[in-house]
Amino acid sequence: MEKYFSNNLTITFIVICSILILICMILDIIAFTRFNFSNSTLRNFSENFKSNPISEIKEFLGECPSGWENFISEKWPGFVEGCDCTGSWGGKEIDREIHRGMCTFNETMAFCENLPSHAPLQFNIYRKKNLCKKRSNENYFDLKNKKKISKEANCGYGMKLCGKLDTAGNFLCVSVSEACPINQIIVQNFDDNTPTGNNYTSIALGNGKILYFTNQNATKYDSIYTDLRLSEDLPCLNFDQFNTKSRISKYILDANWEYYVCSEFIQKYFFDDRYKSIDKLNYIDLINDNKINDIINRYPQVPVTSLNFEVQIYARPYFGWKTACLHDRSFGLDFLSSLAVKLDSISGRLLALMIISIISFSLYLINFVFLYTGDNCFSAIFLCVIAVLNFSMIIIAFSAYSAASGIAKDNDEINNFACGDEYINMFLEYLFAFVIYLPGIFLWNGLLLVLNLVLKFCPFIIGYKRLFANQIEKLN
Repeated sequence: MEKYFSNNLTITFIVICSILILICMILDIIAFTRFNFSNSTLRNFSENFKSNPISEIKEFLGECPSGWENFISEKWPGFVEGCDCTGSWGGKEIDREIHRGMCTFNETMAFCENLPSHAPLQFNIYRKKNLCKKRSNENYFDLKNKKKISKEANCGYGMKLCGKLDTAGNFLCVSVSEACPINQIIVQNFDDNTPTGNNYTSIALGNGKILYFTNQNATKYDSIYTDLRLSEDLPCLNFDQFNTKSRISKYILDANWEYYVCSEFIQKYFFDDRYKSIDKLNYIDLINDNKINDIINRYPQVPVTSLNFEVQIYARPYFGWKTACLHDRSFGLDFLSSLAVKLDSISGRLLALMIISIISFSLYLINFVFLYTGDNCFSAIFLCVIAVLNFSMIIIAFSAYSAASGIAKDNDEINNFACGDEYINMFLEYLFAFVIYLPGIFLWNGLLLVLNLVLKFCPFIIGYKRLFANQIEKLN
C-alpha cells in the first residue's frame, strides 16, 4: 500500500486539493476584508439607538459621581514604547533619532535608551473645570415604544416639543409634565451677549468662556444631543477612524501616530457633517488642564506641532430611522438589531473559514515534505487532520450560505423604503449590494470543499483497488 500511496498520482491529487483550499482562502480573505467594514459600521449604527440623550451638565470638584460621565469622553491616546538614540555614541549603522519599539542589542551597546510606553489618560478637565454630563432614562427604543417620536414638530394637545431627535428628521414629543433632554448647548465668550428666552443654565469656564445649556422652549431647529465628540475636524463617516493630524506633525511615539485624515467611506464621502461644532479650543490647553504635560515633558524632543493645534467639540443627535419604518414589522428597529446580530454571526463564520483554510493550506505544504521524504505514516496523519478541518469548513460554509441567503432577500425592499438619512441609505445600499453576493461565495466555498474532501481520499481508494487487484492476480 505504501508504494501506491507515495506515487506521483497521490502527489497530483494533493496538489489539486491544495489549489482548491487556496482558492477558498482567497475568496474568504477578500470577502472578510470588505464585509468587516460593513459589519462594523452597521453594529455602531445599531448601538446608537441604545444610548440615551444628554439631560444635564454639571460641575463637580472631584471625579464624576456614579450615573454621570465626563463631558469629554475621549482620552489622550498615550505613548508606545520607543528607543532614543539621539545621544548615541554608535557608528554610522546607528541612526541618531527616536524610533518606535524597544532598542536592539546593538543600539543598547551604543548607549541608546529605551523609552517606556504610557497608557491613555481620560480628559477629566475641560476649560479648567471638571464637567460631567448625565443622560436621561429613555433610549431610542424606549421613546419608540412609548410613541414619543413624531414626524411632525407640532406635538398635539397635552404634549410639548423637545426638539429634533435624529438625523432622519424625527422630533421628540413628551407630556407637558415631563422634562426634555438638553436641546441647546452654547459655548461663548464672557463678554458676548447672554442668550435669552430659553431659561439657560450657565457654567463659568476658564479661558474667558461660559457654557449655556437648556431643555426648554424647544423649536424644530433645536437638536437633542446623544453624542459629544472631540475631533480635530469633522469626525470621519467611518466609525473606526479618527480625523487627526498628519503623522509628519505628530510625535513619533504617539499611540495614534498612524491615524490621520479620514479615508473614503462610500462614493467619495469622507466626513460626517451630521455633527455640529459647539466649541473650539487649543489642544495644548486641554493637555495642560489635565496635567498630561507633566508626563509629556519626560519624553525627549516632543515637537510643539504635536500639541499646539486647534480641536473642536462636536455634537449630534441620534442617527435616525424614519417614522414610517419605526413600527414596521419587517424594517423597524428590531430589524436593524437582528441584522447586526446576523451579520456578526456571518462575519464570525467568514473569519473561521479564513483561519481554518490558512491552517489547512499550511498542513498541505508540510505534507509535501513527508511525501517526498517517504514518511507515509506522518503524511497519512496530516491528511486525516486536514480531512477533519475540511469537514468542519463544509458545515460552516453551508450554514453561512443559509444565513446569508435569508439576509439577501431583504435587499430590494429595504433600499426602496429608504428608512434612514442620506448616509445611512447610501451605506445600506452598499451593504446589500455586497450581501447579495455572499450566498454565492459561501456556496462556492462549500462545493469546492466537498470536491476537495472527495479528492483527498482518491489516492487511498486507488491504492486499495490496485492492491486488491494484485492480490487477485497472485491467487490466480
